[in-house]
Amino acid sequence: MRRDEFTLGLDLGRELIIDNFAGGGGTSTGLEAAFGRPVDIAINHDPEALAMHAMNHPHTLHLCESVWEVDPIAVTKNQPVGLVWLSPDCKHFSKAKGGTPVSKHIRGLAWVGLRWIAKTKPRVLMLENVEEFQDWGPLLVDADGNAKPDPSKKGKTFKSFVRQLRAHGYSVDWTELRACDHGAPTIRKRLFLVARRDGLPISFPEQTHAEPMDRRVLAGHLQAYRTAAECIDFELPAESVFSRKRPLVQNTMRRVAKGIFRHVLNTASPFIVNTRNGEREGQQPRIRDVSDPYWTVTSQGSQGAVAAPVLAPYLTEHANASKPKRPSTGITMGMVAAHLVDMGHGEGPNGGKRWSHGTRSIEMPLNTVTASGATSAVATAKLEQLSAACMEQAYGGFYDGDGRAVSDPMATITATGSQQRLINACLVKYYSEGGQDSSCTEPMHTVPTKDRMALVQTAKMPAANLDPTHAERARQCATLLQEHLPEQFSDPSEMVLMWHGSQWWVLVDITLRMLKPRELSRAQGFPESYHIEQIPDPAILFKNGQQAVGNPLSIPLIKLSTTAQVRMIGNSVSPPMAHALVMANFKHEARMYA
Repeated sequence: MRRDEFTLGLDLGRELIIDNFAGGGGTSTGLEAAFGRPVDIAINHDPEALAMHAMNHPHTLHLCESVWEVDPIAVTKNQPVGLVWLSPDCKHFSKAKGGTPVSKHIRGLAWVGLRWIAKTKPRVLMLENVEEFQDWGPLLVDADGNAKPDPSKKGKTFKSFVRQLRAHGYSVDWTELRACDHGAPTIRKRLFLVARRDGLPISFPEQTHAEPMDRRVLAGHLQAYRTAAECIDFELPAESVFSRKRPLVQNTMRRVAKGIFRHVLNTASPFIVNTRNGEREGQQPRIRDVSDPYWTVTSQGSQGAVAAPVLAPYLTEHANASKPKRPSTGITMGMVAAHLVDMGHGEGPNGGKRWSHGTRSIEMPLNTVTASGATSAVATAKLEQLSAACMEQAYGGFYDGDGRAVSDPMATITATGSQQRLINACLVKYYSEGGQDSSCTEPMHTVPTKDRMALVQTAKMPAANLDPTHAERARQCATLLQEHLPEQFSDPSEMVLMWHGSQWWVLVDITLRMLKPRELSRAQGFPESYHIEQIPDPAILFKNGQQAVGNPLSIPLIKLSTTAQVRMIGNSVSPPMAHALVMANFKHEARMYA
């Protein structure tokens, strides 16, 4: 694509756009969308990251070297500079660093902005970092040579940085912004600093999205938050938490149990996920709320999946170590699945809760399959199976939360990403008949003394029709919930029931899988067309050690590892945020060059 083929955007004339710490291209993607033209120069020391940038931004000049080795005057050839963007390494400022020693060199990377200010006098400088960047201050070195921030001088270096920007004639302001408030499906919050010397006021973008029930959304003034659910491919396989070669640690299982209780069994608004018909290339995963019409039921019938707390996706945390452990980076997330079997029919349960703990053993036989549709769980499993999904976010072993619903934006995506997992729940319909079974239209057998139950339902189940795998997994699910939530679940021999769609469903399994790089990319706000799996071979692209040679699209491609893909995504600036900040501060350009 030639430069004149870009969509018309904000016109900077001959002024250059510089992306320092460019990484895989999140900032440049947002800047290109705003300006309608390529970023002129991208600088990064990581060959893989800059090769991904070149793959997606082939019209940009790529400099693979330290930002300190770049001579601003030489690379700009004394052309005027309209915008210099800085996204220096944030991990040595982030609270996720905890008490780990930090590097003075990494914490000082932002000073390169003063070099660009002194040499090229850009009209505007923008900086993105974690909110703790405001605490930037001197370090204390202990007897072992380890450096840690001096709490008595917290924020002193940041104030000096701002003071020097102003000494060069720049007005400076900063604020914290969340990506979900500006159209990205992630709650990622970052500090944004703007410095400008053209006399125009500094502006920060107005919020465009909010909670679905926010009065501004209901009035049509703002859009509802984009959600984690729209980023997830619900068709991908996941493994049961009960059949792993390496069992999950207790902290993980506890978070899974808490997440399932809050976001599946005890939710009022489940949503259905299509897990059978597949996705057409280029489309987002198909989801719909349970209040919408259901898809056509096919002979295979399992195209519907309930995504909520076993009816709605949620996020919970997990740890990969056998002992609680703090990770070096921030929040990550993933998904889990639970399976339920319908155990009754009739009117909905009294009260606000949607789940119950049945009084019969999970080893009791199912009812006989009848012509009237009173079928067993096994007979209907392939015909009316639903799935529910939730998200697990893992800060590490020390975190004991219950995650997030997939109907919310994703938590912050980090460079590790390996702890982001999806919880998926599957439901199978079951119809009881006669005998000692009880319809929901009849009086309850037992009135619970605790407020934890919406309804107690009993039923017999013929062993001949009971799938042993479902029975075993149902027992394991009940045991898991009883072990970690004893106040809510007292007897592991009982089946766990949930009321949905005028039916009871039994929880028979929970599956867990990591989120894939493409899913994380969507959550960060990258377009679906963004290339993350393959990059031009860095050894060829940067064979002179610095500037990219030739057309990046003509260089042989190599496959990028999953770890590297996640690292690029987690380290990136959310493109919608870069776009929003530029639009707020350069909106006058269209009038200037009209």
